[in-house]
Amino acid sequence: MTAQHTPTPYSVDENPRRTRVRILNAGGVWTATIELASANTREAKDTAAFIVLACNAHDDLVAALKAMLVVEEAGECEEMHPDVAKQMAHAALAKAGAA
Repeated sequence: MTAQHTPTPYSVDENPRRTRVRILNAGGVWTATIELASANTREAKDTAAFIVLACNAHDDLVAALKAMLVVEEAGECEEMHPDVAKQMAHAALAKAGAA
């Protein structure tokens, strides 16, 4: 991805007085807002949490997939040992909440 975005990790601003949910960047700066057509604040918070989880895990997941491709294409080599690629994949999945 060549586009620039605000620094991660992102977080959800849990201010209960707001009906919209804010997403904050690594510096705690308001970056985006989640607002659903319904007034379901819990759904908005869950959606914001899912977006934050996906964004925060993105770079690690892409790196793990690239490492797995290196291993698949070259086998065990100096560039990437299969065990390292597996560790990267497990760590990325854990960060994505999928492990």
